[in-house]
Amino acid sequence: MVVLPWLFLGASASPAPQGSPPPPSAPPPSGSIYAFVFSGVRGGSGGITAELQLAEIKLYGVDGQELTVLEASNPDGVEPTPWEGAASAIDGNLATKWLDANITKPGGRHSATLLLSLAAATPVASYDIFTANWPPRRDPSSWTFAVYRPYRPTEEGEAESEAFEPL
Repeated sequence: MVVLPWLFLGASASPAPQGSPPPPSAPPPSGSIYAFVFSGVRGGSGGITAELQLAEIKLYGVDGQELTVLEASNPDGVEPTPWEGAASAIDGNLATKWLDANITKPGGRHSATLLLSLAAATPVASYDIFTANWPPRRDPSSWTFAVYRPYRPTEEGEAESEAFEPL
């Protein structure tokens, strides 16, 4: 028996049980940039950690096919080494990891954002998250998945700051 060092935290849809209503006919909102905003980590016996890590994230379209993520970024994050940057979360290798070494923000709240860029606006129907191998206290425990809009025009035509549309 092989025990794998990572944990799968998937959100992939499972088949609907018989007798369930049909799925909605409209696809989910689409965008070319998606955001995972992590707000908590597993922690450990010593309490909460200020670090968050992931081995891999995969996005899937409405047809169930994996989508190609062109770029990953961690705005305002602290990536301690080049090999633990945001790109490691989309490199297809479960042996590498993305590490944000300072997710504690003013006031003690936790927050880390991972932006994933696609080639074109595409609806994302599901995703898979794989935690990194060690230590488990850095594993995410809560997050929001959203379409990221770099700006949102107002009724007056002016641009507001960035916006997240949770899915």
